[in-house]
Amino acid sequence: MVLPHLELVTTSSGADRDPRGWSVSVLYYALLPSDQVPAVAGDKTEAIEWCNPERPGHRLAFDHAQLLERVLATLRDKVERGGAAVAFSTRQAHLDRPATCL
Repeated sequence: MVLPHLELVTTSSGADRDPRGWSVSVLYYALLPSDQVPAVAGDKTEAIEWCNPERPGHRLAFDHAQLLERVLATLRDKVERGGAAVAFSTRQAHLDRPATCL
């Protein structure tokens, strides 16, 4: 799958991020139409679903709420500065090739 836009936000690590021990997270965001990408649970995940990032509807694990806030702040800043000029048209999105920015 080729993502229309994928960008690194931050890398976080530390012994206190997860009660199971030291962990590292590399945080990216991707801009793509959610109706074209199914949410699929992995081996260690009971359930997964798309949700509103400003109101996920449930408590997020560990420091994931802070990581989500970091992504939202990054996206808001880009939009305010005009750096995220990405729009999805009413045409069907194709994730097998880069999207065209309008």
